[in-house]
Amino acid sequence: MKGRGFDLFKGDIIFLFMLNILRHIILFPIYAVQAAICYATIPRLPEPIGDRMMRMGQGKPLRLLVIGDSSAAGVGAQSQDEVLLGHLTRDLSRDWDVTCTLWAKSGATLATTLAMLDDMPPEEFDIAFVTLGLNDVKNGVRFQAWVADYTRLLKRLRRRHKVPRVIVSGLAPIRLFPALPTPLKHMLGDRAEWFDTALESLVAATPHAEYLPLDLEMDVTKMSVDGFHPGPEIYAEWARRVIRAIRSDAAPKKEPAPSQDDHGGLGAT
Repeated sequence: MKGRGFDLFKGDIIFLFMLNILRHIILFPIYAVQAAICYATIPRLPEPIGDRMMRMGQGKPLRLLVIGDSSAAGVGAQSQDEVLLGHLTRDLSRDWDVTCTLWAKSGATLATTLAMLDDMPPEEFDIAFVTLGLNDVKNGVRFQAWVADYTRLLKRLRRRHKVPRVIVSGLAPIRLFPALPTPLKHMLGDRAEWFDTALESLVAATPHAEYLPLDLEMDVTKMSVDGFHPGPEIYAEWARRVIRAIRSDAAPKKEPAPSQDDHGGLGAT
């Protein structure tokens, strides 16, 4: 009886899976129309102004890399001071001589980011924060290719840039984005959650990496005007979570301040 019960349960799972596939096939024409409308009507916001390398603080050096897509670049805010780069640099400078470098571009996918890294010098970092993958999800990249590209990215950061610790952001809850209509937002939400579950497992199996869920509240009033990117308040909360993750692990703490301040302000180096 136990074996029969398991077979019935497995049969229910397969039935629900096939039913879900059938639902998406039926709704595909609607998805296509809604996606085309979104592409035509959602405004293209610029990346914020500001230096993409900031240095601040005193003490032992901490070299931080932020790498990703438009959210890493800070689209939805006016200045790099209002987004991840600025918040991370200011907070971490209380304990370290922190140099924070941003490698990010709107529309970036895992494939384009890997290509970008080919053109970058083999600069070394102490910590990398990665926020990538949502563009692949909405662009229809195959699941197997996505996992393979993420695996290559994590290996590349470890081997070429000698990063001993990589913090990987979970995917944003795209079904909550106000710019997206129903049912498109739910299809993309299902797909993003599937990919995100795989990402968490991939990171758990990677010794030098750790997964940081991106379960922020996407309050419509705090989103950017395009309804697709965070606004400054959401960026600030996201940065606080990244900072907690960075500080949760032992890192070289601040030494007594030297007699001469070489760079004491926030700016490019």
